[in-house]
Amino acid sequence: MHLFPIFRCLRKTLRTTCLRLLHFIVSIVSISGAVFQRPRVLGVCMRLRIALLTALLTLVLCAGVAFISVAPIQAQQTTQTCSNPSCNPWGFNFHQSSLISHPPARFCSVFPCIANFWNGKGYVVECHDAKYSLSGGRRGVCSHHHGAWRPLYSH
Repeated sequence: MHLFPIFRCLRKTLRTTCLRLLHFIVSIVSISGAVFQRPRVLGVCMRLRIALLTALLTLVLCAGVAFISVAPIQAQQTTQTCSNPSCNPWGFNFHQSSLISHPPARFCSVFPCIANFWNGKGYVVECHDAKYSLSGGRRGVCSHHHGAWRPLYSH
């Protein structure tokens, strides 16, 4: 469903309403010039001033809404990463089985990996920041990623 015709109609209606409101304000101002001269109708003058200020505020708001343009939002293309291992094509998960010391070449296109993932010489572990390292079982694994959290297993 396209909403653009609805917004065009709404903008046209608001413009028309704002123009009518402007004519109303001009007529109030011309009437109030005569009313302000008579002291016994001071209450009416205050009411007119309040009405005038309210009308001016409405006019400003109408003018702001009438010139809003609606632009479509474009989706940004992102690389598919998986923080939940159940969505990977190899069936890797955290249920204890075989440690992964030789992950597939596309591993980092599915899982978010640390920058030097392929330099690792251990098994795959998840760091505490949800990135994966290939240095499991080695000293200092995930040291710049809040430490190692848990190993990833293949079945």
